[in-house]
Amino acid sequence: MKYLRFPFLLLNFFTVLLLWITAFCSTVSPNTFGWLALSGYAFPFLFIACLVFIALWIFFKKRFCLISIVGLLAVYQPALTYCPLNSSSSAEESSDSLITLLSYNTCDWGNDKAAPVNEMSKNERTKTIIEFLKEKNADILTMQESPLADKAKPLIDFYQYSDTTRGSGDKSVHITLFSKYPILRKESIDLESSAAVGAFWLDVNGREIIVINAHLESMHFTINERENFSTMVHGNQNNRDSIRSTSHTIIGKIYSASKKRARQAEKIAEFIERHRDIPIIMAGDFNDIPNSYVHHTISELLTDCYTSTAFGPGYTFKHFGMRARIDNIMCNNYFTPSDCHIIKDISLSDHQPITCKLKVVDKPVDN
Repeated sequence: MKYLRFPFLLLNFFTVLLLWITAFCSTVSPNTFGWLALSGYAFPFLFIACLVFIALWIFFKKRFCLISIVGLLAVYQPALTYCPLNSSSSAEESSDSLITLLSYNTCDWGNDKAAPVNEMSKNERTKTIIEFLKEKNADILTMQESPLADKAKPLIDFYQYSDTTRGSGDKSVHITLFSKYPILRKESIDLESSAAVGAFWLDVNGREIIVINAHLESMHFTINERENFSTMVHGNQNNRDSIRSTSHTIIGKIYSASKKRARQAEKIAEFIERHRDIPIIMAGDFNDIPNSYVHHTISELLTDCYTSTAFGPGYTFKHFGMRARIDNIMCNNYFTPSDCHIIKDISLSDHQPITCKLKVVDKPVDN
């Protein structure tokens, strides 16, 4: 170990440097520095590497532990965004000012090719999802990839109010809102894309609030690309050319989609800024990780309810070898969020639902 100490020391310094870059790359637009902005995907792996270095130096040179400890302390805020460590939170169960919101990308009611394989028929999948949502009985549902077709009629009948919008183009995404509160009007935020963002004005017991339902630009992976990636991640792909081809394709699509989502996040931020005097909730499929420019841009104006109330990393997407929290619920300072968590007892979509309780306050609170 004596002869390896210096190389390991250099490697430790280099790992900490990369950790800092990946921790704060979320402030950089992919349209400005491109590949640097994508380095955020490496953050959790570098964080774990620093923990491994601490364990290593404890046995061989305790004082060198300070390198990784200082490195980790410097990135505590991005780390808590990824993996919040809040104690359990609760809100009053019976209150006119308390809203329960559930957001779910249903993957076309469980019938899209990207949905997990199971033995249910298409009608059974749709029925199971609708019964699940009726059982949860949230005050507001923000749904993505959930068109208001005949299959959704039982949910339309269950909720008094519903409306939908979609992105532009033939393959545009449907986003739908179901509500126990009257929908006063809606406005589509034009993204010039198949992605979709809609703002819905609701009358909540005489108080006007805006609910933004979002499905930002997806990666546009094909089923074969997802399966190839899963095979590669699990070490079952030995062909170097195939690994290289899969990696280049995946990285290229992530890069391209990240640039589009950056512009979309900036448009959403402009809308939020224009309506900052109105209570705003935003929920949906961001298609991006917590340590991303998209998340950073929007969370500069809104509170991430999961980060502020939950415990643990949480994954809303964990299929084809990919694990990430890409679905979010956020609110401005006219709300106090509590009990935001990911629901794990349904697996008919490639996403998991996320839910939160939000208490409306009379005056905005300081964040």
